[in-house]
Amino acid sequence: EAVARLAVLLGGGNAVVGREGKGEGGLPIRPTEDDELEGGIPAVDEATLARAEEMLREVLNSSSPGRVVAERLDEIDALLPALLALNVREARERVHPGLVQSLEGVMGRVNGVNGTPKTTCLTTNGVTTSGKRAPARVLFVRPAGVGIPIRHTLAAEGLRSRGCVVALEAGVSAGVEAFEVIIAHRPHADPSLMKALAQRVAMDVPLVVDVDLDFEQLPGNHAGQGFGLGTPEQARLYMAALLMADAVLVSGEELAGMLRNRGHQVRVIPEGWSQGNRLWEKPSSPRHTINLGLVAGQVEDVAPARRMILRILREFPQTQLVVVGNPQVYQLFEGLPEARRLFLPLASAEDNFRDEDFPYLLGQVDILLAPMRQTPFNMTCSDRVLMEAGVRGIPWVASAVPAFTAWAEGGLIAHSPEEWYTLLHGLITDPTLRRDLGRAGKVQAAAREMSVIGEAWWELVEAERRSTKNTKSTKEKA
Repeated sequence: EAVARLAVLLGGGNAVVGREGKGEGGLPIRPTEDDELEGGIPAVDEATLARAEEMLREVLNSSSPGRVVAERLDEIDALLPALLALNVREARERVHPGLVQSLEGVMGRVNGVNGTPKTTCLTTNGVTTSGKRAPARVLFVRPAGVGIPIRHTLAAEGLRSRGCVVALEAGVSAGVEAFEVIIAHRPHADPSLMKALAQRVAMDVPLVVDVDLDFEQLPGNHAGQGFGLGTPEQARLYMAALLMADAVLVSGEELAGMLRNRGHQVRVIPEGWSQGNRLWEKPSSPRHTINLGLVAGQVEDVAPARRMILRILREFPQTQLVVVGNPQVYQLFEGLPEARRLFLPLASAEDNFRDEDFPYLLGQVDILLAPMRQTPFNMTCSDRVLMEAGVRGIPWVASAVPAFTAWAEGGLIAHSPEEWYTLLHGLITDPTLRRDLGRAGKVQAAAREMSVIGEAWWELVEAERRSTKNTKSTKEKA
C-alpha cells in the first residue's frame, strides 16, 4: 500500500519505469532512451531495505508528502528496487501470490532481464531524476476539415529542431491526453474541439489559443469569413476560447494591444519562414518584363489603387500585372490585354494557408503592391506579405497600416493614391533603388527564419510548462 501511494505521488498511480504510464493530469510518461533498463534482479541488502522503510515512513507521515517526494526524487530513484522488495516481502507474509507475481514483474522491468542494473530515469512535471529537462510534448490542433496553417507548420519545425515532440491534428484526437501543452488554431469553429479542450484545461493542461485574425472585425467577403462571429453560437465559442486560454498568441502588436485591453494574457510571436523550403532561395527565371504583383488581398482594398496601377501599366509597356490567389482582384483589371496580365491560383486566398510552391509564385513578381484601406480589420493585419517579399528580395509599395509601417525595410509607404503613382514610377525607372530595397528587405527577413523565430515558440512552450508546474505545486501546498 505504501508503494502504491508513493507511485501515485510520483506519476498519477500508473508510473511504471521503462514503460508508458500516465502522470499528472493523465498525461503519458513516455520512455526515453535513458529509460530502457538493463540488468537482472539483484538482491537488496538489509541496510538498503532499512533506508527504504525510513523513507516510506517520512513520506506517509508528512503533512506535505508531495513536497517530500519532490525533494528526494534522486533518492527514490535509487531505492525503487528496495521499495518494491519491501512490498514483495509483505505480500508473501500476507499470502497474496497474485500480488507477489505482479510486484516481481514490476521489479523485473525496473532492473531489466539480463546484464547489470542501470539507473532509472522517471519523468515527473517534465523533469527527469537525472536532472535533465524532458522534451516537451506539444499538440497543435485545429478544427476538423481545416488545413494546417503555415504558422503552425513552421512552429512545429522550430520546436522539433529543439527536441520537442510535436503533433499537428485536426479535430478531436484520441491521443490529446498525451501532450503537455496545446496550441489551438480557431477552436471556436469546432464545438467538439472546444469541449475536448475544456476537459484538458480542467486538468491543468496549458492551452494557448493562436488568434491569427481579428475575428470580431472580419469582413463579410474575407476568405476566412466562415470563421467570423456572425452567429451568436460562434461568438460565444470565440469568447469562451479566449477566456479559458492560459495565453492568447498573436503575430502583431496591434492585435495584441486590443486583446490586452480586454484583460487577456497575450504573447506575440511574429510571422516566420523556413529555409527548409528551398523555393524561397531559388532564383527566378530571367524575364524582359517588370512584373507588378498583387498577392491575394480584398477587392475593396485594391479598388482605390486600381486607377493609379492602370496608369502605370499603360505608361510603361514593359510592365505586366501578376495577381496571385484572388480571381476577383484579377477581374478588376479585365480591361487590360491578356498579354499584360497573369493570374496564379492558390489553394487558399488566406495568408495563413500557403501552398508549398508559394515562394515560386511570389518569385514571378518584381515589385509587390500591398494596398489596404484604413479599416479596423486592416489595422490589426500581420506583416506576412511584406516579410515574404523580403525573403525573395522583392521591393514593395504598401499602404500605411501599422504592420507595414512597422516592418518598414525593403519598400515604400504610400499615404495617398497620388503617392502610389509617384512611388511606383520611381521604382520602375530606378533599377538601383529596386535592388537596394530588395536587399534591405532580405536582411530584415533573415531575422524571421525559423532557426531564429523557433526560439520564441520554444520559450512560449517552456513558459507554459513552468506555469503548470507552479500551479500544481500551489495546489499541493493548499
